[in-house]
Formats: sequence, C-alpha cells, structure tokens
Amino acid sequence: MNITLKYFSVILFLLLLTFNLIKCASKDVVENNFASEAYNEGKYLTAITFSKKVLEKDPSNYQAIMIKGKSNLKLNNYHDAITDFNNAINIKKGFEPYYYRARTYLELNEIKNASNDLEKALYYNPNNVDALFNYAYVQTLLDNYEAALEAYNKVIKVDPLNSNAYVNIGNLLGRMGESDLAIQYFSKAISLKPNDALAYFNRATEKLIINDKKGAIKDLTKSVSIDSNNINSYFLLAETMIQVKDYKSANMILSKITSIDPQNARAYYLKGTSELASNEKDKACVDLRKAGELGYYEAYELITKNCLKKEKGKSKR
Repeated sequence: MNITLKYFSVILFLLLLTFNLIKCASKDVVENNFASEAYNEGKYLTAITFSKKVLEKDPSNYQAIMIKGKSNLKLNNYHDAITDFNNAINIKKGFEPYYYRARTYLELNEIKNASNDLEKALYYNPNNVDALFNYAYVQTLLDNYEAALEAYNKVIKVDPLNSNAYVNIGNLLGRMGESDLAIQYFSKAISLKPNDALAYFNRATEKLIINDKKGAIKDLTKSVSIDSNNINSYFLLAETMIQVKDYKSANMILSKITSIDPQNARAYYLKGTSELASNEKDKACVDLRKAGELGYYEAYELITKNCLKKEKGKSKR
C-alpha cells in the first residue's frame, strides 16, 4: 500500500505540474493573441502592454517580441523598436525581423543599415514585393540605379500587373538619361492603370526632354483631368502652353491655379508674363503687382519696364 500510495503521489504531482505548465502556456498564448489583435486594430500601446506581460514570464517569446517591436515602430519609438528586432533576430533569424528592422532604419535615415537588412530579409524571402520595393527605393537613394532596376524587374516577374513598378522603372530610366525607354515604361504603367495621373505627368516630363511638346500637353491635360488639384501638373502644362505661344490656354490654366491657391505668387507672375506676351498689358500689370505683393520680387522688374510708363508720362505734363 505504501508503494502504491507513493506512486500515486508522484503521478498526482506530475499531473498537477503538467496542468500548471499547460495553464501558464495557455495564458501566454491568450495574452499573445490579445497583443496580436490589439496590434491589428491599431491599439499599439495595448499591444505593447500584453506583449510585456508575456515577456515577463518568457523573455525569449519570439511572437511577443515581434509584436512589441512592430508596435513601437508604429508609435515612432524607433530606438525601442530596434532593440526589439535585435532581440528577435538573436532568437530566430528570418525575413520578418530583418524586414521590420530595415523599415525602422529607414525612419531613422540610416540608409546603409536599411540596405543591409533588406538584403538579409530578401535572402529568406526573395519574392516579397514590399521588401523588393523598399530595397529598390534604398538603392535609388544610394544612387545604385542598376540594383534598383534589378529589384523592380523582380517585382514585375512576381507581379506582372504591378503598375507602380513600371512607373518607378520609368523614373529611374529618366534619371539615367534614357527618356525614350522611360516613356515606354510609363506607357506600360498607363495601360495597366489608365487613371494614374502621376504616370501621365512623368511621361510628359520625358516627352518635354525629347522636345515632344504636343505629346507632353496631351499627357498633362489628361493628368489634370484625373487629378484636378495637382498644381505641379497645371504649372508644367501652363509653362508648356507658353512655350508653344498658346497664351489664352496658359492664362486659363494659371487662373485655375490661383483659384486652387489664391496665394500662389508664381502663378500670378507667370500669368502676367503670358499676358504681356499676348499684349494684354493692363491685365498683366494687375497680375504682376499681385505677384510682387505676395513676395515674388522678380515681378517688379517687369512692372518697372511695362507698367510705369503711363505714370511717368503723366508726371511730365
């Protein structure tokens, strides 16, 4: 009986110990789930609170460390986030901690560190589109255009319908002086996403470089029809209209800019110069004075040459 009782006591102890371990583990799982749900709902402080509770009992809990790190990143606690991702990498190297540490380094403007971490992240997941985009962006900042192009081309292999990749390749080719080829990529992006105002704007800038003003005007007109508040497109369109001596159209576009932004001194100045070119001096003088009042002091030179002659003539009489 004593032996039986002894064995029974040992078994009971082991069962209780197992139950307590399962209970603790279950509690950790629950708190991790709470942390994950809070993160997904944008409640980052709550996510950190639950993660810390897990880590107090299990400092090497990878999931809790990652949730805490990503939450710190969202809250702009970048140095805390770096510490968390360092700890995660020490526990388990992989795509996720390197990728999120890279994004944190980007926020801190530590471009080379971001580049190194993105390379490591892509080693574990070479076809991740977000990581490829970030890597290409970083290589562009580092003036490594060939590496950036390679990354964007990998995006296209993974996702052939990704119009943003074609736009970014076009931008890179434009920087590299390959305007004709850049136009082809912008055209591909537009075929995939016909309402991409930026793609039309970018294609127009390359068309201007190769002196295709007619094509640029067509693209810029399309761009502003899609995004009616894009002042950059309006300005480039107006300037191109002035170059082709379509002053009436240029003045209409510049009036649109001043209706969007009544304090835009440059718009009044350009409108004044356009009106001078079309012999509308009275209107030009009004717009040039407005530009000067708003701080565009170059307007005063034109005012002196074109708007003060009558006043001088009257004073002589």
